[in-house]
Amino acid sequence: MFAYQLKKAGINIAHIDNSLIHDGLESNRDYVLKTRDSISNLNILYDKVTDKRTFSSVVSLLWYYNSLKLIGITRLLSYIYKKRQRRVEIMLRSTKCSLRIFKIYKLGLFCYYRYNKENSES
Repeated sequence: MFAYQLKKAGINIAHIDNSLIHDGLESNRDYVLKTRDSISNLNILYDKVTDKRTFSSVVSLLWYYNSLKLIGITRLLSYIYKKRQRRVEIMLRSTKCSLRIFKIYKLGLFCYYRYNKENSES
């Protein structure tokens, strides 16, 4: 939200390459649970912001979601997420999980939340 407010105010943000070392402070399982909570919160925020285009420009997950929505495959990704959720979460809890799988997991989860929200309103 902070980056979104800055962007709306016309303030540019310079991103730096700041590597992170995970030193085993929390388990992969806990991290996946926290990620699910954060994606749920993002889903709620997405409904509340007035300028979705600007918000999507500062949250890369939303940029990907909107791109996939334009070509009409968010429903498919939502379905795949639901069918593979348990298996992927087991993979993410392992010591050799893939960052690419993690990003797809987050995108699929967001698509799942959006699809359910849109269908509950119909």
